[in-house]
Amino acid sequence: MKRTISTSDAPAAVGAYSQATTNGKLLLTAGQLPLTPDGELLDDASVGDQTEQCLENVAAILAAEDASLDDVLKTTVFLDDIDDFEEFNE
Repeated sequence: MKRTISTSDAPAAVGAYSQATTNGKLLLTAGQLPLTPDGELLDDASVGDQTEQCLENVAAILAAEDASLDDVLKTTVFLDDIDDFEEFNE
């Protein structure tokens, strides 16, 4: 049975999206922006800080289901500028 995941430790989903869904075996998260849990957009922060915030959001969503970043099977990342890759990857 499909279930929607929601935690106040990550930014609220916008529109028709949810933070994540699960069928009890597989958990799929929605795309993450560099938003703090209270909704502050870190658009003036460095790429490294933005990346860190996105990962903290994913970790919080996973923690709501007793999972962690160690359980992640796949991610997809979109960068505005490929020149930011080194800082992102760090």
